[in-house]
Amino acid sequence: MICHIYEQGTVPKNHGPHCIRRSVASLKYQQNKDLVLMQHMLRHSSPETTRRYLSIDQESIDQAFLQEL
Repeated sequence: MICHIYEQGTVPKNHGPHCIRRSVASLKYQQNKDLVLMQHMLRHSSPETTRRYLSIDQESIDQAFLQEL
């Protein structure tokens, strides 16, 4: 899939697969605000790893939690 994206020329050549993975994951998190879902999608062993990977601050997690109440 990533090779196909590169062939289309929609991604600059200096952006590698990891950059694309992180960008897609960040966009998905912004849509659903589900840290545990993102943890499983990214196959991280800990939600803390996912939080750091996506650069999510604790305030954002608190806000998402309060919205669910």
